[in-house]
Amino acid sequence: MRWYFGKWEWFNAGDPHWRAPGGDHVGCLDLRSSSQAAQAGGVPSGTGLFCYASPKSDPLLLIDLGDNLDTNVNSIRKTVLRAELGLSPTTPLDNSARAILRQLMFDSSIYDSTGVTRWKPLCGALNQDVRLTVAGTEIFAERVTAAHPARAAAVAVFQSDYAAARVRGDTLTILRRWTGATMRKLYGIMDDSTAQLLLPDPYKGDGWALPQTSISDNFNRANESLDAGSWVEVTGNWEVFSNHAQLVAADVAYARHTTQLSTDDHKAKGTIIAINGTNGGLGVTARNSTDASPNHDMYVALADISNVLIYRKVVNGTITALDSNKTISISVPDDIEIEVNNSTMISRFNGVVQHNFTDTSLSGQLNCGLFARRVGDELDDFTADDLAVATRQQTLSLLGVGV
Repeated sequence: MRWYFGKWEWFNAGDPHWRAPGGDHVGCLDLRSSSQAAQAGGVPSGTGLFCYASPKSDPLLLIDLGDNLDTNVNSIRKTVLRAELGLSPTTPLDNSARAILRQLMFDSSIYDSTGVTRWKPLCGALNQDVRLTVAGTEIFAERVTAAHPARAAAVAVFQSDYAAARVRGDTLTILRRWTGATMRKLYGIMDDSTAQLLLPDPYKGDGWALPQTSISDNFNRANESLDAGSWVEVTGNWEVFSNHAQLVAADVAYARHTTQLSTDDHKAKGTIIAINGTNGGLGVTARNSTDASPNHDMYVALADISNVLIYRKVVNGTITALDSNKTISISVPDDIEIEVNNSTMISRFNGVVQHNFTDTSLSGQLNCGLFARRVGDELDDFTADDLAVATRQQTLSLLGVGV
């Protein structure tokens, strides 16, 4: 495989979006700020790490790292990389590409926990492994201890996201469950003193609650507009029709379930019933923001009528294609699932993992939802769970215990 640092390419066909140069990559890592990712077209702004199956020539690929990430990056290339990343010319960078990537993910003087000026860091959970995975390659994996920078990064990101949620006016009932879930993940306990340690000023007295949220909708009700129930039609016109959720007007449409989960580590799943034969696509979304269109954010796993599974993110309404498309065989009904766990992005099709890679962009958003590309796309049996709840249910099931 061949590795490059370079700029993102705007692709204006189909669903206009940012992609790796040429679109034939096998993996990538986004190193843009939220404002850079939100820019729709124009001169590319910001940087990514791109991986291809073989050497590639493209003017947007600025630094050729070869096929070995342990090879030293010379001073000239470091100068170019600093400029592309928006770093000071005097910022010290490690020698190899692998070491530089670790530095970019964990050095608090370089990343931005808010994502406003630079990319967010790689976050991890206490006593679990944190991994940087691109194109199926584990660039590094480390066990997270109390002193590991991945835990400090996760605390910083949570505090930034929590402060933003309080300014936004999110309810304390939801935020307390989120605090409880984050305490358990980062400290291994849930109690008042740890909550005060975790919460940012001036919100240290907000408190915490036990996290446990599950959502389900089988759409078994009379025909109605989808937003007559527990849904917001972010874009497009959705209906409950013949006990399914169906897109009935507009293309490239999103719907958000109004129930917020207890954590941004969660999963959503649905059953594909029908896909429009002309460029149709249907899927589920995670870490949805509560913003109205066109300022919405989310991750999307979608099955395309061309028999590929696509993983995207949407930042302020602008799409970026992330990991490479995965070949699937659509034969409805099919189950599609998206999972986000710290900085690990996963998709499943009929229970089989398709995507497993790293993205750090979106965090602190607790809703899930639906995606459809064309009128007539239909989905059924939507569920969404906190990962802690999903793990508990699976464990009890294996033990033969009812839940």
